[in-house]
Amino acid sequence: MVTHAFTNEKEEIAGLIVGEMTDDHIQIYTVIPLMRENQQSDRVEVSEEQLVEGMDKCDEISKKLNETIRIIGWYHSHPHITVFPSHIDLNTQRNFQSMDSNFFGLILSVFVEESDKKSQSIRFIAFRSSPKAEPQYPAVKIQPMTGPNVHRELFSVNSESWLAVSQCANKEILLSLKEKCSSSKDGLAKTWKFIQISENLDNPMILCAKYMSVGLNALRHRNST
Repeated sequence: MVTHAFTNEKEEIAGLIVGEMTDDHIQIYTVIPLMRENQQSDRVEVSEEQLVEGMDKCDEISKKLNETIRIIGWYHSHPHITVFPSHIDLNTQRNFQSMDSNFFGLILSVFVEESDKKSQSIRFIAFRSSPKAEPQYPAVKIQPMTGPNVHRELFSVNSESWLAVSQCANKEILLSLKEKCSSSKDGLAKTWKFIQISENLDNPMILCAKYMSVGLNALRHRNST
């Protein structure tokens, strides 16, 4: 979740939480990162199609772990703002609870500078929504998974989750670049615009973009002489 939250400083990200619930605790096994489907940077939505795909993924994980697990919650980020849920978050949560009263949400507040401006903090909160869309904050105590019930297969499952975070972030970046570059007809100009946009994004493509821009600068200089 934290890794996913740090893939985008300007827009909220979201995903599904996979695990199991008992009477006294919630066990989180992994998460399913989701691509953004809302064009507004300050909100996220989870579509019915994404929920269905998430359920199918849960079936795959259940077979690997030989455990019955399911989607038990959702998470999303609040870049540069407080951790508390907005009215949109509460309405989304209330819709989830109409299907499962135990469903919960997690919010991660990231990219928040401390007063000394030398460090950043990461805050998170668990929440549910009342029938009137008012926030409810269940107590949260995080404990590592230990003991005989920890599956070796969990490493494989969570490795796939890490890979999915990267794939999700890259797809969103490429879609954004494709939209912004579509107005350029010339091949070189289109590539140059791609580089300029890439350099303004906080993602692993920045380094590659900088090296490519050096080559394109040299090519443009050669063509002008």
